[in-house]
Amino acid sequence: MAETKDEIKKRLYKSIIIQSILKDIDDSYKNDILGGCIILIFCAVSTMAFLSTPKDHEEVTGRDFKGWVEKYLSSGEDQSYNYDPIDMWAARCGILHRYSPTSKYTDKKRAKKFTYNMSQNHVIKDSNT
Repeated sequence: MAETKDEIKKRLYKSIIIQSILKDIDDSYKNDILGGCIILIFCAVSTMAFLSTPKDHEEVTGRDFKGWVEKYLSSGEDQSYNYDPIDMWAARCGILHRYSPTSKYTDKKRAKKFTYNMSQNHVIKDSNT
């Protein structure tokens, strides 16, 4: 069965956007542009959440973002940290709206506050310090 015009658009959009975002994330990381790198990572998650929505969705929502995190960023129980959708949403809101690790969710102690470093290891601290 041949692809529809919408399926072709979504496939092309997916490859172009994902390749572009990944290159931009990599360039930011290699050039030690931590803030830009973090923002682009959250943009990538939002984009991938959008690409996972039904084709009649016009925009990605917070629910879509959190659903994608729950489905694709869950790791085994043996891991030191499992990404919580609310924590990721709070971190996304903080960096995009305040350029800060805090958001209204962390302010109200409804989510853990993320801090960022350039190592590959997670550092777990008290949830809101």
